[in-house]
Amino acid sequence: MIKTDISRRDFLRLSAAVAAGAILSACRPAAPPTAAVEEVVEEAPAATPVPEKVPEKEKVKITMWFHDFLYVQFFTDRANEYAKMHPEYEFEFEIVQIPEIADKFIGTLVAGTGAPDIVGVEQGWMPRLFKGGLAEKGMYDLNPWMELEGAGFKDKFLRWELYTYEGKTYGVESALCPSVYYYREDIFGQAGVDPNTFKTYDDFIEGGQKLKKETGSYMLPLDTVGGDYFLLPMLQNDGNIFDDKGNVVLDSPQNVEALQFYYDLAYRYEVGYATAEFWGAGLTAAYKDGTVVGVIGPDWYSDYVMKQSLKELSGKWRAAFMPVFRPGGRRTTVWGGTGMGVTKQSKYPEIAWEILKYTYMTKENQVKRYLEIHYFPTMLDALEDPRIVEAEDPFFGGQKLGALFAEVAPEVPIYYASPYKTEALDILSKDVITPVMAGEKSAEDALKDAAKKLKEVMAEGG
Repeated sequence: MIKTDISRRDFLRLSAAVAAGAILSACRPAAPPTAAVEEVVEEAPAATPVPEKVPEKEKVKITMWFHDFLYVQFFTDRANEYAKMHPEYEFEFEIVQIPEIADKFIGTLVAGTGAPDIVGVEQGWMPRLFKGGLAEKGMYDLNPWMELEGAGFKDKFLRWELYTYEGKTYGVESALCPSVYYYREDIFGQAGVDPNTFKTYDDFIEGGQKLKKETGSYMLPLDTVGGDYFLLPMLQNDGNIFDDKGNVVLDSPQNVEALQFYYDLAYRYEVGYATAEFWGAGLTAAYKDGTVVGVIGPDWYSDYVMKQSLKELSGKWRAAFMPVFRPGGRRTTVWGGTGMGVTKQSKYPEIAWEILKYTYMTKENQVKRYLEIHYFPTMLDALEDPRIVEAEDPFFGGQKLGALFAEVAPEVPIYYASPYKTEALDILSKDVITPVMAGEKSAEDALKDAAKKLKEVMAEGG
């Protein structure tokens, strides 16, 4: 908990009214000394100054919930800055990391009490708020506030789709989430393979097979039970789960191609490391012992995952553009995101919005966000800021990752939202990735069956 105690305004200068006493004198004929009478009038003392009553400072407590400790760090620093800029308030900030934030926050909306002022809603569970009107019930539509900022204010930022439903926008995106290929330069060097020379995935596979032959290492991990990691090649290949109108497109040709490629990396070309422990100790160990020496990941993957669990490998990693499926294709993809919003249970919604706007919607703080936690800007004016593209990252041997992200930023694909995206991801994991990676179903059949099942769920309103 951070408590910042600041004055509301400087004390008013005290004014004192000083009453001047009159000194009287009398003139009379001289009298004998023994009969002289001296009349003395004492000067009145100055009045004691009475200070004007100073109103108490307005006390404001702002609470914030996030699933990511890096958000806690970033918002803490910005909140302290904001407090110093606004001495009219006595602020108390409670900014905390909530591991099981989705269930807890949804519980507060159902109960009608207990929600924070500002909340970070990860894009994966945002659709749970769309269903049943929970978002409308519990969170402010940010559009009216942004309209007050002036025409075109909202258009200065990217990635609204994941947090917008029925014309209302409930969150400001936390990062653009462009992806690159992170790799161990030392081990690739041993094999004489340079990922910067890969143009297409044919090059990637060829280089991966040489790497495997020379070092025994795999190019990247492949999740065999979860659907999230498959989204990277799917979206890069212009696939999606839903289209911009909410229709199911899970079984599109682009998705079938991407899924077959995903399977082939592991079992046909044998350059992908199939694992059921993508988020567990198994993959961490594989990174550390050199079994896996690369990973396709977004901006946040470096600070949130790699720099936390692979500290002893600092300086050995580098990053390169992703290969493309075909010439002219996207050199990047997208994964993740969190929408920062204001809840309707806030006692100070306007102040909460101003803090959110200051923290996430000013160019200076978009730059700070990248420099401090390496979450790439969503503000157009900040994408190619020299402070970002020239920033050196020691974990990556001093490489300027910001320059890579800036170059591919225009290629980041759109990932469409839907109230049924949570169900879709569950189906994708259980009915697509798991059986396909186990060799029990073809990519085409699995996606076709999954699309049918998802449409049935939507028809039933489940």
